[in-house]
Amino acid sequence: MNVHLGPVLDEFVADLLKIGREIAIGGEQADRGQFVDGESAFDAIRKRSSARRKHVQR
Repeated sequence: MNVHLGPVLDEFVADLLKIGREIAIGGEQADRGQFVDGESAFDAIRKRSSARRKHVQR
């Protein structure tokens, strides 16, 4: 079954899928002892969230 979500919901779903991939990759990196600075990670999350809110408000 195909459902047309429209551009806003389509982008939202794509972002969720991307986040899921990043979490999986992050888990694999942590298993190898490779970690990301927490403050840098939260800065990136805040920037993506802000950009998404600006895009949705248009």
